[in-house]
Amino acid sequence: MYLDGRGIRHRDEHGRPVVDDSYLVQLHAGPAPVTVELPGPPWADGYELLVSTEYATGAPPRTTIVAPGPVELPGRCVWLLRVLRRP
Repeated sequence: MYLDGRGIRHRDEHGRPVVDDSYLVQLHAGPAPVTVELPGPPWADGYELLVSTEYATGAPPRTTIVAPGPVELPGRCVWLLRVLRRP
């Protein structure tokens, strides 16, 4: 599921468009790992893994940047990735 922070239709109290980060959510309910394709431009130049249920704390132990392209999701896992874009 792609959540587009640039596609928010609301405006702030001054009439300016509201813009936020974009996110990609990967939900995998199967027991075995699966390979998925993370979209590249124009959707993203990369991703920061913020939440992953494969870790006991629910978050990676260090900053984890993931490139667009094929990645392997562990079995029974949820990933929340923040979209990274070049300025």
